[in-house]
Amino acid sequence: MNLNLKNIVRSALWKVQGIKVYALIGKSGTGKSFRAQLIAEKFGLSHIIDDGLLIKGGSILAGTSAKNAHDIFTAIQIAVFDSLQHRQMVKVALSKEQMKGLLILGTSEKMLRLICERLDLPQPEKIIQIEEITTSEELQLAQIERQKGRHVIPVPALEVKKNFAQLIIEEIKVLIGQKLNWLFRKKTWEKTVVRPPFHNQGRIRISNTALIQMVIHCVEEFNAQLIYDSCKISENQQKIKINLYISAIYGLELKREIPQLQSYIKSNLEHYVGIEVGEVNIKVIKLL
Repeated sequence: MNLNLKNIVRSALWKVQGIKVYALIGKSGTGKSFRAQLIAEKFGLSHIIDDGLLIKGGSILAGTSAKNAHDIFTAIQIAVFDSLQHRQMVKVALSKEQMKGLLILGTSEKMLRLICERLDLPQPEKIIQIEEITTSEELQLAQIERQKGRHVIPVPALEVKKNFAQLIIEEIKVLIGQKLNWLFRKKTWEKTVVRPPFHNQGRIRISNTALIQMVIHCVEEFNAQLIYDSCKISENQQKIKINLYISAIYGLELKREIPQLQSYIKSNLEHYVGIEVGEVNIKVIKLL
């Protein structure tokens, strides 16, 4: 059974069961984890998948947090359930749950599709962009917090301490105010602010070698018919510029694939490194 047919069957089964799958998309540091529970509450979604974790209410049911990774490369692998053991753990937990709905967080539609495929989930029936539910001022504040190395896990600190106590900076309580009055009632959620190991005193330090390894990983994850050749990375005014050289299998629709690969690399590096990617230039040097 091909992937498209499998997805159609999965979607049909979940709809028969009355289970909704929604997605929240936003760039790194735009406050997706901070607002995850609010979105879930609004649309009646009982479970959340965020950075490698399966969350229900104030509890972590299964998974490993990408925020606990000691390097950026591993963080990406965790967030997209690259490890068979990791994805099986979450799939088993999902199979035991009586769900009303599921909210999946990601930086791009490509990332969401990959997570759904690996966890045997139907593709989201509704995709919400973070810009739809936040003001420009809130987005700026969220970016400032990310630059300080402050990330949010949408569960109470007591729950986070079970596995990630060393990451905790502080616990916060969020009371819905006027800006979030689309929920039509007041409610308080507890969230935990953490600092991942790959942040150093709020400033991210990562070598070009590590960045190139991430680029290679992105190319391999994106499409096996695109083959990495070489990469040069430079920095200008705190933005990085990537010049990527690849080979491609003859017959591939490059006019479509190249822009999508550019977006995929940019969104993944910005999400897990926290630095701004100014340019991703891709040149196909050979057809195979």
